[in-house]
Amino acid sequence: MKKDRMNRFIVVIMVMFLLASCGGGDSFNGERVVLTKHHFFTSENEGVNFYIQATDRNKRGIVGLTNEDFSINENGISLMLADSRLEVKSDSDVDLTMRVVILIDNGSSAESNLDEVKASVNSFIDGLVNDRVEIALYTFSLGTQKVIDFTKDREVLKAAVDGIGLGVNTTDLFGAVVKCASLLQDSYSDNMVKQGVLLVYTDGKENRDNTTITELKDAIKDKRIYTIGYTGGDIDSEQLQMISSAGFFKARTTMEISEKFDFAKNEIANYADSFYWLKYRSPKVNDKENTVELTINNSNKFRRVNTIEARFHGFEE
Repeated sequence: MKKDRMNRFIVVIMVMFLLASCGGGDSFNGERVVLTKHHFFTSENEGVNFYIQATDRNKRGIVGLTNEDFSINENGISLMLADSRLEVKSDSDVDLTMRVVILIDNGSSAESNLDEVKASVNSFIDGLVNDRVEIALYTFSLGTQKVIDFTKDREVLKAAVDGIGLGVNTTDLFGAVVKCASLLQDSYSDNMVKQGVLLVYTDGKENRDNTTITELKDAIKDKRIYTIGYTGGDIDSEQLQMISSAGFFKARTTMEISEKFDFAKNEIANYADSFYWLKYRSPKVNDKENTVELTINNSNKFRRVNTIEARFHGFEE
């Protein structure tokens, strides 16, 4: 009896310890946020401006940030957000163009699932294309073929998808990725953000040996690439993992192909909506260089992981 009571006591203590561990400490509260500064400028009319992006540790977009989520320091002194008239704009308020390249393996081995792939791509187009997103479509087997250039016209895109036929029994995966990665050109200016994304689908692995791994890695460096591999074929997971910088998704059945395209669509949509334009009026009236630091408030909602820094000269009175 005493032994049973002692065992129950030990179990209670262990449960209390686990609850305490989960309930306290920053490591269990909120989501980690990584802020990336894409562009910074100042003007008499707009004040101090940041184009930033908020992602998690896995580079997935974080949406829905507001004024209250940010804090600003100038020369080490915290600014009152109300006094500085901070504005945080996101989603449609940011003049963003997201260019998405879809690269489809249409080698002869895809014959049994090509219709499912086409239907999945058409659903992807319907769910993603809008005034800020345009898509180009390419296929590959022996070589890489452009099916249609960048457009926001859903019906034109879907007609192009429906017209895709079978290629040959060769998979020039590396060469196709190198060619399509060259289409991804990111740019940032005072009034516009342009970003590129590549989505690759294949049921095979590189077998043409026309492009070296070094050439591949150089081409995909700093590019945002998703890969979908159908395991019912002959994929090489290590190859697809190496190519992917944003996510590698395995489709184990033909039914899962549409699920993975849908998942990639949601990831890209969140990524597009994770851009923010922050602007505020600085109280600095001087001809000196000032330092501004922007970060996320360390609260239960988010965990601060980095600070963005920029420098500017004060404004005239």
